[in-house]
Amino acid sequence: MKKVFWTGLVATLVIWGLVSLGKLIYNSLAPLRDLIHVIFKHPLPGLEFILGIIVVLFLGFIVTHIKLPTSKIPIISKVSGVIKMAKDVAAGIATGRIKGCAIKLNDSLYGVGLTSNETIDINGQKMFEVLVLSSPIPSTGYTVLVPENCVTYLPVATVLRIAMTGGLANDREN
Repeated sequence: MKKVFWTGLVATLVIWGLVSLGKLIYNSLAPLRDLIHVIFKHPLPGLEFILGIIVVLFLGFIVTHIKLPTSKIPIISKVSGVIKMAKDVAAGIATGRIKGCAIKLNDSLYGVGLTSNETIDINGQKMFEVLVLSSPIPSTGYTVLVPENCVTYLPVATVLRIAMTGGLANDREN
């Protein structure tokens, strides 16, 4: 339990540090915002959004291109491994390699989860590896092997909405 606490604490500090760095960079762009207001004589719609995108790109550049000697600290190297896995999952969702799905658990029970197109052959039957998400924190759950005919693809956004709200939120207009 102590190990989980310290890992969570370090992850929280890393996220807090990145958010603080983002705020610092964004606030340091205030002179640029003022200069643009002076040049154009009025506020530009969407300027804050564009500056926010610049901050995100800058932080992304820092995280992906600058190698800090944090791998020497065991707890930080474990957290960075978790962050790398999360980044890989996000990239898989963005590229369509990881898809949302509903799986048939029995005649009247379905679950939602994430899967890839990869199958495992077990006794001649194609099985999908599915991470069944738990509510309300979809980063936890359990993995099951599901026969190919019991998998129905859903949009990832729908799967995450169901998992994060326990199925209580509806994304359709009434």
